[in-house]
Amino acid sequence: MVYLRSGIFYFFLIIGLGLIFIGIPFLYFTPLITRQKIILSWVWLVRITLKYICNVEIEFKGFKDYLNGKFLFVSNHQSTLETLVLHHEFQPMSAITKKENLSVPVFGLGFRLLEPIYIERDMKLSSTKKIIREGIKKIEAGLSVLYFPEGTRMPVGEIGRFSRTGIEVAAKTETSIIPIVHNSAECWPPSYLIQPGKVIFYLGDPVETSGKNIRQLTTDLQSWMIENYHLTSES
Repeated sequence: MVYLRSGIFYFFLIIGLGLIFIGIPFLYFTPLITRQKIILSWVWLVRITLKYICNVEIEFKGFKDYLNGKFLFVSNHQSTLETLVLHHEFQPMSAITKKENLSVPVFGLGFRLLEPIYIERDMKLSSTKKIIREGIKKIEAGLSVLYFPEGTRMPVGEIGRFSRTGIEVAAKTETSIIPIVHNSAECWPPSYLIQPGKVIFYLGDPVETSGKNIRQLTTDLQSWMIENYHLTSES
């Protein structure tokens, strides 16, 4: 049954991507916020299909007032699911992502139109400077920024080593940070076979950055995720 449900899910996912692809020439001429709303409406289809076909429920817990202002959202990274869902939930926003994501057929074109901050992993120094430069520009333009400090996907239950580059963006702009911890890979694992269950995104209270030490902020955020990972479970 898992194979059948996963197959149906990916069928609808591809159909949705196809519709976005058809509209790409027109989207180039729309304002960014409008463009994000149109493209990310596809994620609404993904969430509905996950719920009713694959029996995957998505729930946000913790801090609720995340649409009232601009923030740096800092999340652990486990699967494709949080990349899609957090983009959809926190728009208008810009995500820090690896350049390879922009080369994925169809998906990459749509992702490029969202105007993310893309980096090249093998060029660490220039990528660090770019994250800080572009991140500050995005926040000054009124957008929130999404940052995965682990830099790669981690197994369920594990929190990896944090990079502090994105945290520096928040500190330089005195933007509050909202930490997020989730269990997305329990339902959307690396095998891409969708498993039934509940994905919980737990949001912590905003962390003020004004006058804070960047290294200490990074350590505190990592500790918060480790200590609060259990909140992604209902047991």
